[in-house]
Amino acid sequence: MIAQLSADCRFEEAAGLRDRLDALDGVRRTLQRLRRAAARTGVLLAADLDARFVNAFACSGGRVVARRRLPRAGDGLLECRPLAAALVEAASTPAAPLAPDQAEAARVIAAAFARPGRDVVAVPLSPPQLERAAVLVAVRRGSVPLRR
Repeated sequence: MIAQLSADCRFEEAAGLRDRLDALDGVRRTLQRLRRAAARTGVLLAADLDARFVNAFACSGGRVVARRRLPRAGDGLLECRPLAAALVEAASTPAAPLAPDQAEAARVIAAAFARPGRDVVAVPLSPPQLERAAVLVAVRRGSVPLRR
């Protein structure tokens, strides 16, 4: 279509069509990123101000569905079970569309899972792993570096 417009010397119309196609492609790429972000499920572990604790954020569907402060020492399963329960519940409910402010949070969550920083440990979980999530999180919480 653009080539035909150019061949007919209708350059302004061809440029307008090209710009609209580029805009649509940008929207498509943004939607793909949001879909990938919304598909992330797992727990992000971050250092707490108090060296005896770790902050845990259970994430599902691009949203933080639960937050707990976990002790670094001890078995920690008691504190990790509510995180796992929140993830199982979130996985069993249909995902609602993300609002614009939730979309930005979903992108931040997806980036944290893709490239965790020095002070963050990501524990990605697939659906079969959700039943063992409490154990997996309890094991990984000790690997969170202390806050600098």
